[in-house]
Amino acid sequence: MLLRFHGHFLWAGRGPGQPACRRADLQDQDPAEAQPLSLLISGLAQAYTLARDTDPLLDKLADRFWPGPLTIIVRAGTKLPLRSTANTGNVALRVPDAAIPRAVVERFGLPITATSANLQGAQECTHAACVRDQIGDRIPLIIDGGPTGHALPTTIVDLSLGPGRWEILREGAIPTHEIVMVLQGNSCQL
Repeated sequence: MLLRFHGHFLWAGRGPGQPACRRADLQDQDPAEAQPLSLLISGLAQAYTLARDTDPLLDKLADRFWPGPLTIIVRAGTKLPLRSTANTGNVALRVPDAAIPRAVVERFGLPITATSANLQGAQECTHAACVRDQIGDRIPLIIDGGPTGHALPTTIVDLSLGPGRWEILREGAIPTHEIVMVLQGNSCQL
């Protein structure tokens, strides 16, 4: 299904290993550029069930920015199939602040996969009609919560580098200085 989330329409399906997870492949991504799936989760407790070797920095970031526009990359736990990590051993987690995807995650009781709902190289969709025009014949359901408006993408922080280490992979809705303030005193790569 497709649903509106933080400025974009997203593919969403039941967690990794489920048939809907494979629908994320519709972006026709080059395998050499493959990235771990992004999973929408209900909160920090669920993050701990999906991750391994977690760092206290996860708690700091989650306490400050979840729910919200922060994606955190962590080492994937053994419950996640290797396919969902794009063979990296990592997984990207976020807690949505938008009502519809959050309700879906809470109702399923499982994480759902989420990736931008546009074909690679095509314009990013901010309303359901755009999604239908681009890929409507390839998906079974679009949940239309109205236009997304213009929003910056999520900020992505990688915590998979080892204890106390982190890297900002993409500055988005949360400025770099806010991440640095929360993680102050730890080694950083910008």
